[in-house]
Amino acid sequence: MKKAKVLFQIVSISFIVLFFQACSIKIKMPVSETTPSTNSFNDTVDSSKAIKLKFKSTLTDDYKVSVGTQTDIFKVKHKDKDIDAQTFIKEGLQKEFSSRKLPIEFSLDSSDELTLEHFNILSRRTSAYSPMVTLSTLKIKVNYKGETKTFASFIKRGKVPLWSMSELYEPCYNEPTSLLIREVVAKINKEYFNYKLSDTKVYEIISKIEKDLAENKKLIYLDVYELAFSNNQIALNFLEKLTANIDEYVRLSAISGLGILGSEEQLDLLINLYQNSKLWQDRAMALKSIGDIGTTKALEFLRTEKNLFSLHDSLEANWNKIIFNLYLQ
Repeated sequence: MKKAKVLFQIVSISFIVLFFQACSIKIKMPVSETTPSTNSFNDTVDSSKAIKLKFKSTLTDDYKVSVGTQTDIFKVKHKDKDIDAQTFIKEGLQKEFSSRKLPIEFSLDSSDELTLEHFNILSRRTSAYSPMVTLSTLKIKVNYKGETKTFASFIKRGKVPLWSMSELYEPCYNEPTSLLIREVVAKINKEYFNYKLSDTKVYEIISKIEKDLAENKKLIYLDVYELAFSNNQIALNFLEKLTANIDEYVRLSAISGLGILGSEEQLDLLINLYQNSKLWQDRAMALKSIGDIGTTKALEFLRTEKNLFSLHDSLEANWNKIIFNLYLQ
């Protein structure tokens, strides 16, 4: 039985190799509707604090969400068509506002605006034996009462499909796009409402994570992200501990959470993670979180690093430039 399984894996990999060799073959990567958060900040929407925003976009009609070195092979689709970035993000935001019970609505009559400036899914795979890596990024700006704020998110994923390309859909495309939306909305909440998950709910999530880690369960990182989006400082110490976790995505979500939830106090830890981590993804997530901290010192650090990488054309340099551009443009 074991030999048969190994043989089947070899045949599957060989078949995928043929896919890469056949330039005329297009591999569709379908992206589902985004999944909103299940924990709301409130029992009901507080209409007395309502914000109305006109939804806008700077993206052109021919804007391509799907990017990367092999976009001629990997075609990211939504409802069997190229993703309509404006509709996809607008609907995702509306669902997340509703799920979190935030009093925000889109209105054509509003003089305040939410503008979609960037939404990309970069796909990269070098061979049938290497992981599919996706870098998903989102950037929006909110102009409210004459003041403009930028909200960005960045999710890295990677997986090697063993049996079929469909194994990539959820971890590399569906989860990241949902997390992009959830993160941006968490930051909007922190900026304009400052609602929090209750202490009881945060401790409940922490207990679940500890139990799941002890039992080696999967998808633990989704709960870690939920702590990051909680806007509750109680979660910070626990997130700091998780930045050293052996599980890559638990670690990355914890590093990301320090930027979303933290402040200047977490900056030295993030700089240390960036300078001393052995893996690019850890360094990249630390860079992203430094951008999220957003203080003068944090942004000066990003500018210095951007200048250092501007003369390089390595893969790490080019991927880091994606993060720099989310926060420094």
